[in-house]
Amino acid sequence: MASCDGETRINPSIPFHQPSKLLEELPTELQRMVLHASPTLGTLQSLVLSSPLYHQAYVSSRKSILSTVLRNELGSVWNDAAARLRGSKFPSTSDPEDDLAEITLIVNYEVGSKFPTDDVNPCDLPTLIEMARFHWKVLHIMSNFCKHSLLFHPLHKNVGACYQELSPSESRRIYRALYRLEIFCSLFEFGGNDRGYETSDYDGDEVQDIFLGKFGVWEIEEIACLRDYFYRYYYSTLETHIRQRREFADTRSYTETAESCVSLGLERMYELMTSTRSLKARLLDEMIDDASNIYPQLTRALQNYGNRLPRGNDDLDAHTNKNGMNFLGENEGPNVAWVWSVNNTFDMRYYHDKAAHLRFWGYVMWDLNRLEEWGILKLKPEDFKEFHVPEWNFVYIAEAARRARIIAKL
Repeated sequence: MASCDGETRINPSIPFHQPSKLLEELPTELQRMVLHASPTLGTLQSLVLSSPLYHQAYVSSRKSILSTVLRNELGSVWNDAAARLRGSKFPSTSDPEDDLAEITLIVNYEVGSKFPTDDVNPCDLPTLIEMARFHWKVLHIMSNFCKHSLLFHPLHKNVGACYQELSPSESRRIYRALYRLEIFCSLFEFGGNDRGYETSDYDGDEVQDIFLGKFGVWEIEEIACLRDYFYRYYYSTLETHIRQRREFADTRSYTETAESCVSLGLERMYELMTSTRSLKARLLDEMIDDASNIYPQLTRALQNYGNRLPRGNDDLDAHTNKNGMNFLGENEGPNVAWVWSVNNTFDMRYYHDKAAHLRFWGYVMWDLNRLEEWGILKLKPEDFKEFHVPEWNFVYIAEAARRARIIAKL
């Protein structure tokens, strides 16, 4: 956040609003209450940067305010975010058994709870600031994911007709998928945490048992949607860069290199997304070199276990009955698109080839209201295959976005 560390950087995506005179005339204690009630970091930033008085009120209670607002925004994803922080500091040893014990401790957190467990409860200001800074990056990547996923109507491909403000439940799904993907990269991807691994110390069973097995199959499919998006982004970016800048000296294909770049994690992706054109070329060269030492595990783990039920789904019975799987609402269990995609059956296969055309538009991220507005649920999942855009065609998507902006100005 811009003012968490005393600096005055402004997030350009957050509009500046001058507070009303009545707000500025509130006593300092009430100003602190207003700041505590901010639902998001963006709202807090706008208030803090809009008035010297609110900035002073924030500085006087920064730890309390920042902790409260982060909890407000993250909600049930709080423990995922805190575990991500611990995973980023994971000290790899030369003993795989010791590493596995530490990894198990890091991922042994309560999923979906708004109340932090003791081992992932950040209690000091520097930790909160670090969490807030990373969350800004999550917000930026989430915005890009939504624009590329929602730019086209998944049925008739009208441009710019679908991008609307996210609901709290939609934001929560994308938050948790991003944080969990980052946890995976930090703990299981070799090089994702600058550890420089060259071979795998963990097989699919271990990854499944201690991490993916924690989540519902529809939540793993959320991670898969982001994996596919990251891959498309890197494939398109690398293809253009390598064609224009350098020979592809490595024998690895674009596919393998893009896959390895996904393993570098969210911070590297954010750095690339926000860089200037000249800096981006240098960053890509560095990422290609770093990726050459990475043996990615995410896709392998998804593929290996996409055909059987994760072992940690003890709550599965709560979402099923003799008639099949149920949609119980936006805040509990599978979202309606997952239930629709498996035809209300017990098909528990995630990251399945049959859903590749659905993952292109992030189908498991969206609420019932949005899907009904699109007319999605009146059709069959297989009806969307003919509308599938080639997964690496970010150039086409970027051009469509440009045309949508032009049309909006007419």
